[in-house]
Amino acid sequence: MTSQEYRPPNYPVLQAVASHGKLLAVLLGLALLASGAWLGWRTGEFVWPVVGLVAGALVATLLASYAEVARIVIDTLVPR
Repeated sequence: MTSQEYRPPNYPVLQAVASHGKLLAVLLGLALLASGAWLGWRTGEFVWPVVGLVAGALVATLLASYAEVARIVIDTLVPR
């Protein structure tokens, strides 16, 4: 293989996570919060909105950090 034939990989999943990861994190966190609120309304128990809030915040934080890691990997390790 010559240097003219070489094409660096583009990693489309990393690109998608880096560009849309924070939005996805916020939407999933809000979905969990809404699910907890709905369960609390349907069952009449106060614990479900709290569980939804905690789970939504945790998932949103973890996914946002994963998106940041993907952005760092793209900036440092993926050839341009």
